[in-house]
Order: sequence, then structure tokens, then C-alpha cells
Amino acid sequence: MSSFWERCDASRGLNCVPLASCGAEAEIGGLTVRFWPVDHSVPGAGAFGVKASAGWVVYTGDLRLHGKRASLTRRFIDEIARLKPAVLICEGTHPEVEKPVTEEEVAANCFEAVKETRGLVVADFGPRNVERLLSFLEIAGETDRVLVLTPKDVYLLDALRAAGEPGVPDPYADGRIALYVRAKAVRQKWEEALLTRFGERAPERLVDAARVKADQGGFILCFSYYDFHAFLDIEPAGGTYIYSSSEAFDEETLIDHHRVRNWIDFFGFRLYGALGRDREKSGFHASGHIHGPGIEEMVETVRPEILIPVHTENREFFRRFEGRCRVLFPARAETLAVG
Repeated sequence: MSSFWERCDASRGLNCVPLASCGAEAEIGGLTVRFWPVDHSVPGAGAFGVKASAGWVVYTGDLRLHGKRASLTRRFIDEIARLKPAVLICEGTHPEVEKPVTEEEVAANCFEAVKETRGLVVADFGPRNVERLLSFLEIAGETDRVLVLTPKDVYLLDALRAAGEPGVPDPYADGRIALYVRAKAVRQKWEEALLTRFGERAPERLVDAARVKADQGGFILCFSYYDFHAFLDIEPAGGTYIYSSSEAFDEETLIDHHRVRNWIDFFGFRLYGALGRDREKSGFHASGHIHGPGIEEMVETVRPEILIPVHTENREFFRRFEGRCRVLFPARAETLAVG
């Protein structure tokens, strides 16, 4: 497991500090802290607790109850309930959502879309959403396609395997995975090393634009907005574009979505999923954040003395807990005294 971290392909070294197992106490900087892994759309998400003189102060971080590893979040909720925390700092990104789309629903819908496609399939999802990547890997195997990943995707899988993440395949050995080789004048050190390793272990699964162009029905390309230049060489003859990521959250990403739509229209792709500001409701993306009923379940189970919502624009939702606990909305740079 440590061999990956000892082998550093970048110009800087790595200093890795292992985290304690779920719920275990550790002393850091004179403070007693705990860490709990939770379910989220990216691996490594966790919640933290710090033991203060007034009691435990717990921060949820980003978490959810509708992913494939929801049991992690439920274990966290049960364990902090037993701690009887003085303060719960709770994320509130999407409290207005009553029934979220699950990862299982996303996988099933994406499978149906790919199964109906004869030409090229493009899967556009978050760059660290490994759960979604693994869903598309299963879909590739079930539809006799090869999942084409970028160097960053392969590097991430390699790193997660080294960290002991369960269910992550060996990208060098899994025949369903190919590495896309983009023509570049200059490559970073880590990328050169990765291409060398992949070429030594699986040269037949190094693919370029010409190979994809010649067999467009044989691949699922894990591409996003920043990879679109490759389409100029691939020259897609229609096909399917699955947008499996979040809605535009500001003006800049909204402009990016307009550009994505232009590329889709130019190459004649059929779009699955939703671009723009509206939250995706057709079942091709599952949020990484807990929904309203999940927040209510968590607060009712934990019963903190003080509830502090963060990462939210919906204060009104959290006012329903007033009377059961103190609900505080701190201002920027404000100090709160507890106890």
C-alpha cells in the first residue's frame, strides 16, 4: 500500500499522515479529535469532531444518505448521537430536495442510454466522482464497450487502490479500461511516468483519436468540457452525450454549459441529462449532498444543544429546529461562545 506514495512522479515529495479509523480518538495539537468517513460524491469525505470544555463540537462536512455507501453516514450519525454533542455544524446545500435521485437510479438510466446507442458515447461527470466512474465501468462491460479514461482518471484510480479504497479496479490490469493518449508537445513529469507504466503493462489499451474515430461504437469516453478539443480529431458521427454532473452554480459555469451545448449540437450528439441552472431531475445525476428529510433525521437523532447550518442559502428550513435546539447563523468573522 505504501509503495505508491513512496513512488512520487512529481517534482515535489509527499508527506502523508494516516488518519485514525472511524470514530477513534486522536490527540492533535493538544486537542482530542475524531474522524468519521461519510458518504459523498467524492472519495475521502469525512466528518470531524473536536472535544471542547463545553462538550463535543462536530462538523458534518459534505455528506449524503442516497449514495452506495450511505451506511457510512448512518454510522456517523449513530456514533455522534451517543456523544451528545454540544454543537453540530451541519451542511445544508440542498435542504429543499425531498426525494433525491440515487446512485443506483443514475447507473440504471445511464445503462439504458448507452444500450440504445450505436455510435460514440461520452460520459461527462465530476473529475473525482469515482462512484460514477465505476458505474460507467460496469456499463462498459455490460455493453461490450471500453471505458476510455484520461491520465488524471487513471492516476486517481491508482492512488485510491494504494490507499486501500474498496472496489477500485487496477487500471493497468482491467481490460475494460483504456487510456486516452492526447497529442501534446509537453507533458508533466507524472503524466510521462503514467504513460510509460501503462504502455509497459497494457500497450494494447492505449488509444488515440484515430482509434476512437475508427470504432466509435466500441468506446465510452470519459470526457468533460476541457477535453472537447479531442472531438476535432475524432470527428464524431452523432452518438450520445450523457451529462452526469451538477447544475451551473454561477455565471461562469452557466457560460461553460452554453459552450457544452454548442459542441453537442455541432457534432449531433443526443443529450441525456440537463445543462443550465435547473437541478437535474431526469435521473442522470445524483447530488453529493444530503436532502431535507435526511437533515431532519440527523438532527432528530443527534439532538445537539446548538445547531449551526453552513454552506446553505436556505435559513428558513433550519428554523424548524428552533425549540428543539438553539439554531445559530454566525456572521463572517464572528466568534461564538458556547457553554
